Amino acid sequence: MRTLNIGCGKDSWGTDKLDNQNYQKGITHYDFNSGKRLPFKDGTFDEVRMHGVMEFMVYPQFMLEECNRVMKKSATLSIVTANMDSLRFFLRPFHGQVYNGKRKVFENGAVISPMNTYLLSRRLEIAGFKVVSTGTRSDVFPFQDNIKISAIKISKKKIV
Repeated sequence: MRTLNIGCGKDSWGTDKLDNQNYQKGITHYDFNSGKRLPFKDGTFDEVRMHGVMEFMVYPQFMLEECNRVMKKSATLSIVTANMDSLRFFLRPFHGQVYNGKRKVFENGAVISPMNTYLLSRRLEIAGFKVVSTGTRSDVFPFQDNIKISAIKISKKKIV
């Protein structure tokens, strides 16, 4: 069973790991904001995981479509990302940094694309996935800082 960990950082999960930094051995370097296809053949993976990386993508919809492309039929996708509907986000959006209404842009050019459960679910459906579970999680109650979604591939995304 082949598994892909996108934005793995120091996480050891997955047979294949992608990140824009070389935090550990065996990581394939990939710039998430390049707009380039994932470096894998169609239908390669049984499971894909993106934990704590989607909010930093300039093209999150493109990445979901790329995940669909490299996944086998009925493969599982697991996503954890920042929740823009959380109380903490409402109180301190992007910790006082500049926010242009769609994305937060850091001084180094990094961005945060805010998501909520509804938006991420719709993006997944458009990319050819069926959402099987949604939820929020947080280290501190009642903030619900993160969205956790699991989805399965149900169809191949048609490029228009």
